[in-house]
Amino acid sequence: MTWKLIEGADNVLENDMKEFEVDGVGILIARNATGYFAYPALCPHMEAQLAFGTCDGKLITCMQHLWQWDMETGDPVGMAEEPIKTYRTKHENGQVYIWFEEELKYAYMEE
Repeated sequence: MTWKLIEGADNVLENDMKEFEVDGVGILIARNATGYFAYPALCPHMEAQLAFGTCDGKLITCMQHLWQWDMETGDPVGMAEEPIKTYRTKHENGQVYIWFEEELKYAYMEE
């Protein structure tokens, strides 16, 4: 249970997102005008990589099946049937950190 530095995440542009790795786990970092947000790198619907989707500053969109989520709350929007899990983040001294206890997993990952 600790804050983990996401090296290079401070270079993610506003209204964009990029995948990083923390302790061997894929983490998606997205940014909008209010800050940085972190999620598992894979879609909760299927194993699509969210980094290939889009971020418009309000919504994260998975391009495989067009599921969308509110990027600040993780709540599902439109066709999405479940929320996207989120990691706590902080931006301090020009660096981005996530609170990383363990990998956040979806039901299909547990099988």
